[in-house]
Amino acid sequence: MAIMTDYDVDRYEKQGPTFFQQLDWIPVVSTVTGVVRVIFGLMEMAIGILTLIPELVYTLVSGKEHIYLIARGGLDVLRGLVANVWILGNVALYMHDTSKR
Repeated sequence: MAIMTDYDVDRYEKQGPTFFQQLDWIPVVSTVTGVVRVIFGLMEMAIGILTLIPELVYTLVSGKEHIYLIARGGLDVLRGLVANVWILGNVALYMHDTSKR
């Protein structure tokens, strides 16, 4: 199961961290972005769960893995929680985002 699509990987390799990811590096701002990221992650997970059966049918019919919303949502929730830990979370996210290049 792929968590990042090929488009995500290509975009990240060419452009680096997004503006929203960079906001997670700032201690006070990261509290807001962390909460937003957790909410979006929970929404992604809910949508992933609601579309699980159609996605499984698509996967079986096409032979392609296409289920990743639940995992991406979970990772967004995790990143949002880390972003809410001031200083340590900000440094950890900065190191994580900049080490991918």
